[in-house]
Amino acid sequence: SVITVGKNAFSGCMNLKSVEYESGSLITKIEDNTFNGCRLLESLKLPLGVVEFGENAFLNCEKLGDATFLNVSFQVLGNYAFSGIKGLTNITLDGTLESLGEGVFAGCPGLKKVSFVNGFKLTTIPKNTFYGATSLQSVILPESVKVIEDNAFNNCATLTSVSFGDGITKIGSASFKNTALKIDLPKTCTVIGCDAFSGCNLKSVEVESLNGWEASGVFLELESKYDLLYALIKGASLTYTEPFVMDENGYITKVKANYSLYIIGQNVKGIVAGVF
Repeated sequence: SVITVGKNAFSGCMNLKSVEYESGSLITKIEDNTFNGCRLLESLKLPLGVVEFGENAFLNCEKLGDATFLNVSFQVLGNYAFSGIKGLTNITLDGTLESLGEGVFAGCPGLKKVSFVNGFKLTTIPKNTFYGATSLQSVILPESVKVIEDNAFNNCATLTSVSFGDGITKIGSASFKNTALKIDLPKTCTVIGCDAFSGCNLKSVEVESLNGWEASGVFLELESKYDLLYALIKGASLTYTEPFVMDENGYITKVKANYSLYIIGQNVKGIVAGVF
């Protein structure tokens, strides 16, 4: 019996519609690019022991759906393993998952529900993980997740709710760009990348300081104390602890705390000698 199927084995087989592994198969991994580009593949019966899916394993297998992956215990999901599967609507990730690559569910427009259950332990949602999952409406992130990398939920157009666990520390660039998100930004988050919430329907975000927040050239010309955050999330009503005291004439007279970044807006007329 077959114990392994090599990389690229069926890649680009445009007319392949059905694959069934024999009962009792010892195969545990779907190798890189095994079914990459099999756009007509609609029926696939996986061996019960499969736990690892290589890079691009099912990339653009548009017609596959939830039934293919029922009762599969995911241990390793390589980069873009399920990207472009249009029929995928529901996915469950649990404590058996040891490695999650970039863009695993990118371009899955039918994906409506993602469940993190049973001791999910990974600390990072990688780059592009759910990029373009346009049907995804809400996500409850587990307590283990501390970092959301760039573009993780970018262009999830119907995403309205994300629940963060305690201790989230970084939200990457464009990670929630062009979503319908309404959110209370966790105070534990100290790094927010450029355009992280650009294009969202955010109403209010409160943060305690700008210490440690990322910036770039886009923030060099600031008209007011709000402009740094405005550039990040485009138009939300914002409040934060002012890092300095300014008198009635517009002069900074005192710095409240040590910050890694100071916002000096055009409303500031001057700085009293010795403040910094």
